[in-house]
Amino acid sequence: MALVTFELIDGLIALLLPSGKATFNAAAAQGDKTDRSIMAYIRGSYGSERDGVRTRVQSKREGATVSALRARYRAEDGADSGVRRGQGAPARAAVR
Repeated sequence: MALVTFELIDGLIALLLPSGKATFNAAAAQGDKTDRSIMAYIRGSYGSERDGVRTRVQSKREGATVSALRARYRAEDGADSGVRRGQGAPARAAVR
């Protein structure tokens, strides 16, 4: 249940904060605010490996990836407001 809660909170953070200002899964980052960017979050990045020459970020989704979020709020008076955001992450090569 806690995992679902953190994913919901991270989704709301992505929707409500400007790009570059969001800190995802802050509890797991242990004070490191540079832990995950929105691209790393979309890709499901979880670590890196080095082969002696290159460092490669390990991710659950390596190819081109698209993620979309939408939130809707309805006030007691019936007024609706909403926010949505889409983000694409192109396929990438290893980082040198």
